[in-house]
Amino acid sequence: MKKLIIISFILFSAICNAQTEKGKILLSGNTTASVSHYDKGYSVTNFNFGSGIGVFIFKDLVFGLSGNFQSLTVSTSYGNSKQSIFELAPFFRCYIDTKSLTLKPYFEFGGGVMGNNNKMGSFFTGSLGLAVFLNHHVSLEPSVEILYSRWESAYSSATTYGFNMGISVYLGKDK
Repeated sequence: MKKLIIISFILFSAICNAQTEKGKILLSGNTTASVSHYDKGYSVTNFNFGSGIGVFIFKDLVFGLSGNFQSLTVSTSYGNSKQSIFELAPFFRCYIDTKSLTLKPYFEFGGGVMGNNNKMGSFFTGSLGLAVFLNHHVSLEPSVEILYSRWESAYSSATTYGFNMGISVYLGKDK
């Protein structure tokens, strides 16, 4: 019985560690809720829906492309207004191997362009998260995020802090 438990543990460990191997594909989706305080004296409540695709270029290192849609409510002393923003950005994600069967912390960096119907801007983002593997191919991924954005035409910048909840699917043949 003891040998069966040890063999099962070794096989399960090998399966879980194979999720982030070179050549695998990452498909992700997420949602973020955040509040931004701009340097011009107004605040923004933000709901973000995003998706991404990436390739593991090395073990535990993903390079990919993400796209996001944001629905914003801008609050000023004059009242509230709503806006929609689209984002497109390359990203790098690095998983930290903890030898855990189901948990892998990660950090991610990205930056790109954003726009709505009359303005363009740029942004940089970083996040710390935890991939909680439900099985060999699916993980839930809560994370905290910081985002710096700047609108080119409005000469305005913001720093945003948010909580993100995502789900990822890992594709590729096991070796």
